[in-house]
Amino acid sequence: MTRSPFLLSIADYMRVRGYSKRTIHTYIRWIKSFIIFSQK
Repeated sequence: MTRSPFLLSIADYMRVRGYSKRTIHTYIRWIKSFIIFSQK
């Protein structure tokens, strides 16, 4: 599954700042859900 450049940049931003993998995964899931909810 291909992820969007936007979500990858958010994950990179969080990874550099020391967020845990689980936290990054949770944030990405919430952001994806919000994008789908708001119909982009």
